[in-house]
Amino acid sequence: MHVGLSCYGGSGASIWHEERESGWYGGIVSNETSRRETGWLSALILANVLVAFLVYHWIPFSVPLPEYLFPAVELARTHRIAADFLSIGYSGLIGLGYLLTGSQTGITVVNWVISLLVVASAWGYLRQLGMSVNSTLLLTAMLSLYPDFLLSYSKVQDTNLTALLLFSFLSLLLATLQSRKIGYVDLGLALVLGAATLVRPNLLLFFPLAWVMLWRSRTPQLAARIVTLALIAIAFYLTATASIHGRPFLPQNGPYNLYAGANPFTVEHIDNSEDSLYPAVGEHGLRVGIDWSRQPNTPGVDDLRDSKYKPLYTLWARQYMRSHPGVMVKLTGLKMLNLLLPDLKVHRASSAGGVVKILESLAVPLWLIGLFALPHPGPKAAKLLIVMTAVVYVLPFVLTVSAPRFCVALDFVLWMDLGAMVFKRFHSSWRVVTRSQVSMTSIAER
Repeated sequence: MHVGLSCYGGSGASIWHEERESGWYGGIVSNETSRRETGWLSALILANVLVAFLVYHWIPFSVPLPEYLFPAVELARTHRIAADFLSIGYSGLIGLGYLLTGSQTGITVVNWVISLLVVASAWGYLRQLGMSVNSTLLLTAMLSLYPDFLLSYSKVQDTNLTALLLFSFLSLLLATLQSRKIGYVDLGLALVLGAATLVRPNLLLFFPLAWVMLWRSRTPQLAARIVTLALIAIAFYLTATASIHGRPFLPQNGPYNLYAGANPFTVEHIDNSEDSLYPAVGEHGLRVGIDWSRQPNTPGVDDLRDSKYKPLYTLWARQYMRSHPGVMVKLTGLKMLNLLLPDLKVHRASSAGGVVKILESLAVPLWLIGLFALPHPGPKAAKLLIVMTAVVYVLPFVLTVSAPRFCVALDFVLWMDLGAMVFKRFHSSWRVVTRSQVSMTSIAER
């Protein structure tokens, strides 16, 4: 009989006390739990460093996105990025690594640091949801072994940096919603908002999302917080772009992406909408290509990125949208499917790599099922926040250019969120069982 009571009042109770702990930012935890958490997170980071070394020796360095590499090398050699066509957040970071080492090793090291910060930020998000140290450790260890996460160590690709921004935005905003006065959490959130815009301009939508969440939660000092977030984020963005580019700027690829996603050849090239631009501009009598190793607007050379084509892209895209509303509806669905379906360009579906890609692509559908079938952990605002974050992240891709790689960073977040829901359901069921055991024990003792 005593065993039944111990199961609930001893280890079971300690687990559930830990589950109810607040997360990192401003949470109240015991010194023992804090030390244990620091120890496990440090061990996880160290394990990731060792894995990174193995990946470095086993997997060759690759450049799937040369549009990020050429500006990075330019920054290392000239200390600035002259082009204003793309955002310069990721190129600036790997360019700094290249500058410090003079080789691609510096780029790999920057990717390592970003990946370690992804693990730490995922840990922070899960703790904000109230997950225990043990549950958080298990889920983030699984993330550390996620195939696309591991491959990003040796790639010129901004996937992990985008994931870092997503996790950081979620965890810091959840912490801000629970804080009673402006402090370091607000500063961190503002810097993340500025960095997100620097890396991906479409993440500018995080600003109104943050403001709406703050308003819905009736956060104290609402007006002051909104103004503070905006001013710090804008100041960070302006300073970073001026330092790297020579003056503040906004990326100029908006019309390019808009027309790539809305022209007579987009359906045919839905797997890579940018390829549709070649025949699309050809229909207008232009024979123009693109060379990422060369600066746009180079005198005497025509390039699809040249600023003179921006008004034409906007005009042609609007004309096509107005004259083909049915096709645009179809394109929206195709772009969504292209974003969510597995990327099987390199691996056949029947191969081991293809099976892995297919399993990875289940993140969104399984997460959606979990939203309806499982309890969501964390404060009340957490479920709405993760849903709206996913929506505002996906929306720009559906309206312009989509590709499976754009969804990988979101997949990281959704797998962690789904894992948190599963753990909450599992522990809730366990708690009911242990309570039933106690009740039966009490009845038997009587």
